[in-house]
Amino acid sequence: MHVELTDKQSEAFRSRSRYLLLDGGMGSGKTWTMVLDAIRHMEEVPGIRILFGRLDYQRLKRSAGADFYQLIPRGRLHRRNDVDNWCEHVNGSQLFWQHLGTPSIESALGAIKGMTLGRAYIDQADECDARIFDALRLRLRQDVTALHKAYLDSHGEPEPVFGYHVPGIWLNANPEGHDWLYERFFKQKDPQYQVVRFSMLDNAANLPQEYIDDAMKLPPALRSRYVFGNRDALTGKVFEQPPLEGFHVIEPFEIPPEWPRWRAIDHGRRDPTCCLWIAQDPEGNHYVYDCLYQAGLIAHNAEEILKRSYGETYEDTLLDPSVFHLTSERAGSYISDADLYEEAGLPVSRADNDMSGIERIGQLMLIDPGRKHPILNKFGSPRLFFFRVLAHELIEEIERLKWKEGAAKQLKRLSAMTRGADHAVDALRYYVNATWDWRRSEHEPEPDYDELFLPRAHDALSYLGA
Repeated sequence: MHVELTDKQSEAFRSRSRYLLLDGGMGSGKTWTMVLDAIRHMEEVPGIRILFGRLDYQRLKRSAGADFYQLIPRGRLHRRNDVDNWCEHVNGSQLFWQHLGTPSIESALGAIKGMTLGRAYIDQADECDARIFDALRLRLRQDVTALHKAYLDSHGEPEPVFGYHVPGIWLNANPEGHDWLYERFFKQKDPQYQVVRFSMLDNAANLPQEYIDDAMKLPPALRSRYVFGNRDALTGKVFEQPPLEGFHVIEPFEIPPEWPRWRAIDHGRRDPTCCLWIAQDPEGNHYVYDCLYQAGLIAHNAEEILKRSYGETYEDTLLDPSVFHLTSERAGSYISDADLYEEAGLPVSRADNDMSGIERIGQLMLIDPGRKHPILNKFGSPRLFFFRVLAHELIEEIERLKWKEGAAKQLKRLSAMTRGADHAVDALRYYVNATWDWRRSEHEPEPDYDELFLPRAHDALSYLGA
């Protein structure tokens, strides 16, 4: 089988460390690298026993398992048992698929107990307990080097350039800060432990462009961690600049009728619904001048929104995009919650759920020393302002919202990435996403992300002799 490897994958295959962590961004080819290495060992080390595990066995089958059975050369498996979750190579090497904590850590440790292994792979080790890793270390009892040497001698092949295969454990992980993997592989200086750091862009040639585009639009802290694999990112508050009294938080004033206005709504089913009223002045400053934050039926919330909107006109009313899904049946047809807003007399448009709106909110809140404050008439001003009292729910959310450790892998949902209420922040994000291009003349253009996706040099290597 002929495969092309990225530079980082080639570095991993050259490693002879006993414990190797493939650490880095999502979609960077880490699992695929481990699968290929497992196949390579089955081919070149007859009789080796390999364990390949993950916390959740169903996810293991859908990811690493699917890749394995697609990549292994046809005719090389002697037996495959999907009931007991193992397979055997024609040369007698075996691979066991293993859950590593579901339904419980105790059951996983019990299943590992008594095994004799030459190699093990832990997929998504950031999800696993360190006790699993320690238990597997004690199961590496096969003489892999002797088995590999015997294979090469029988085929008349010379000693490999990088040395014989050795027993070991490979792990892959998305960076989750200073967890047990950080303690073992980064903090302690043990020559048996090695890290190869991956970036999503290392694997750009094998990913859909849309996937990369979405990832590059993430807020900086998320992008740093889940694209570039930075373990020190994403440890604190979502917004670096808090709302400051006198700078961001100002006394209410009457909005001039000629200023354009928007409404932005984050719909709540079990949680509160939030509607923000936002105006923009001719200098590109943004004022959140009212906020509805309450639970209740759509008809009741729409009635209150219309009441507060009396006498005003709006550029648009932006509504949570999830509300446009058809969820209810009436008179033989399906309708959405957005239809119910329309029926209540509130015309709405589907909002843009782009998560880069979080970064844009942060940019608007930064105090620019060269910008004159519209109220204080002094230099040093943000571009986003909140009316005191009227927007206090939004102010509180911005102050309290923090990144959630270990749960930021859903790139489309802010609530999956943060701790704390985010309903008002979501509504503000819809507004910022809708008006960002409209204000582009005052700001630097969006980065040209295409520059980052230049094809990476690949080493064309041939493995498995097939």
